[in-house]
Amino acid sequence: MTPPLRTLLVAECRDGAIVPATWRALSMAHAIGASVDLLVLEPQSLADDIRGVARILTPSEAPPATALAQAAYIAHAMDAAEPAYSHLILPATAWGREILPRVAARLGAQPLSEICAVTDAHTFSRPIHAGNAIQTLTTDRWPILLSARPAAFAPFTPPDDAPPPSVATLAPPTEPADDPVRVVDFQPARGERPDLREAAVVACGGQGMASAGDFTLIEQLADALGGAVGATRAAVDSGLAPNDWQVGQTGKIVAPDLYIGVGVSGAIQHIAGIKDARCIVSINNDPGAPLHAVADYRLTMDLREAIPQWLALLAARQ
Repeated sequence: MTPPLRTLLVAECRDGAIVPATWRALSMAHAIGASVDLLVLEPQSLADDIRGVARILTPSEAPPATALAQAAYIAHAMDAAEPAYSHLILPATAWGREILPRVAARLGAQPLSEICAVTDAHTFSRPIHAGNAIQTLTTDRWPILLSARPAAFAPFTPPDDAPPPSVATLAPPTEPADDPVRVVDFQPARGERPDLREAAVVACGGQGMASAGDFTLIEQLADALGGAVGATRAAVDSGLAPNDWQVGQTGKIVAPDLYIGVGVSGAIQHIAGIKDARCIVSINNDPGAPLHAVADYRLTMDLREAIPQWLALLAARQ
């Protein structure tokens, strides 16, 4: 028997703000058809314009920024709810992937990760085999723990007349997590460019770059378009680009409006990480590059000729 549908969505917070992937996960929550509450573990991240949720929960004492402590608070919120929540959703980001299994262990539940589509309240889909197949999962065990693949959902847009949510305080768990690890510092690998996972434009370099100096052209193109810089795993493993630029199945999953692959052959693991881009452009002097086959626009040309010409056209339009 299906219980009353109530979903608890946990917001990912960073630098005093709620991460945009949370609003994509909110779209998935509404697709389930449930009333949605939002748990914000860092109260300083709250904004006055939050809409689309019935209630906001904030802890009376912010938990330490460790996975065990945050998982304990989330599990406590699930246990203390009356009536009980039928679903728990986290964004399938690096943070969500670290937290959700710990919450599942505390609740004795099986999490369903990387969900890309909702059929009904207990049937969901997710990509497998590097995105070459879609797996459909169903369960009647409640609560259902899920992570929402950000690239699969658009940010939720509440109606203009959506009422503001109520705000409630969550008492700390009676048995807080005994975490043997203490975080002493956190330095995000970030520059002035947009976050790769949230950028509207991503310019990505592959192993076709002859040297790290070739990535200067990629950076110039990304900056001219107001985008982020990415790299394939092969380029990262070769030392041509830093780890935090890696895009693909084993890196960051992106879904920009425009993806530009420069010198990217198009390994299946990389394509799995970019396939949700609205427009894919491939620049490669190899006409047989696999990325050419899936690209919306293909330019068979040396990058050292193509990118300067593109930059000149962009400069002429300004």
